[in-house]
This record gives sequence, structure tokens and C-alpha cells, in this order.
Amino acid sequence: MIKEKIVIVITVALISLLIAIPMLAKHKKPAQQATIVTGLTTGQQKTFQQDLSGALKQYGHIKKGDKLLSEGKFDDAVKEYKTALSLARSIGSKGEAFRSLADLYEKKREYKKALVYMRLEEQTYVADWAKPPIFERIKYLEYASNGDYELAVQHAQMAIEADKNLPDSKGKVSPDYIDRLNDLKSAESYIRSIKSGERSLFTK
Repeated sequence: MIKEKIVIVITVALISLLIAIPMLAKHKKPAQQATIVTGLTTGQQKTFQQDLSGALKQYGHIKKGDKLLSEGKFDDAVKEYKTALSLARSIGSKGEAFRSLADLYEKKREYKKALVYMRLEEQTYVADWAKPPIFERIKYLEYASNGDYELAVQHAQMAIEADKNLPDSKGKVSPDYIDRLNDLKSAESYIRSIKSGERSLFTK
């Protein structure tokens, strides 16, 4: 019974801290400052501190990657995202790293690579209720990678609607999906130039 309580305490504490990582990073908490969780042994405290430190490092690499991506430094951003993935220990942090890599490759117009990472994220790291816009994103990436411009744009627009209809969206349009739609539209000539007739990567 005592062991079960300890496991519950550790699990709740880790989840709470992983959710709070952005806030912790934003306040720039000193790296050496200890976080004490009552009810844990010395060994459990050490493991807890290591997990927290790893999560903060992982988040830092994601943020560095985001900045580099915004500056168009794709190769450097890839390194940061892959480092973040190697440090990820929780389901949420792994999913964020996969999504970041998908965003980068889509921005580079490497739609097949973006599709690979979106499939990895969807299959394991996305809750069922949040999957509708992800399904549409997978579809439009598949169509874009095959040179089907009209269908790619159509499903990018459907992804916006699906994202807007999620319970936590409150009917608001996601800027990320709008940016992706605009990127697709600006890539019309490139998408149309892709050879058609390739085997479809999307299984209906």
C-alpha cells in the first residue's frame, strides 16, 4: 500500500512538472536550485531531479530549434530537434519533438519526411479526441508529396476546420494551420512540378 502511494505521488509530481516546464523556463529558475518533493527517499529525489533536469534541457532544445527555424536555419534547427528527441523521456515531450521535426520538414517542402514524423506522432502521442486535424494534415502532406496541389490545399483547409472544432479550441482558428495553408499555396509551382503516379502513402 505504501509503495503504491509513493508511485502515485511520483507520477502526479512528474506530470505536474512536465506541464509546468514552459512556466519554469520562462521564469529562468536557477539551474542549481533544488526542487524538493516530500515523501520520496534520497534515491527517488535524485531520480526526480534528473528527470526534471532532462525535461528542462529537452524543452530548451525545442525552443532553440524554433528560433533557428524562424530564421530559416533548417540544418541547425534539425540538430536541436533531434537532440530534444534524444533527451525526451515522457510521451508528451517525444510527441512535441516529432511534431517539431514535421513542422520543419513541411516548411522546407520536404513533404515525405514531414509525413513520416506526423505519422509517428499520430500513432502514439496524440489522444483520440485530438486526432481529426492530424488526420487531415497527414492527408494533405501525402497529396502534396505526390504533386496533387488542389487536394493538398483542400485538406489543409479541412485541417483548419477540424482544429477549430476541437473542444479546447473554442471555435478559434489556429495560426499554425493558417500558416501551413499559406505555405502550401505559395508552393503551388513546386508541388505541381513533383512527378505524379507515385504510390499513395496514405491508406484510406
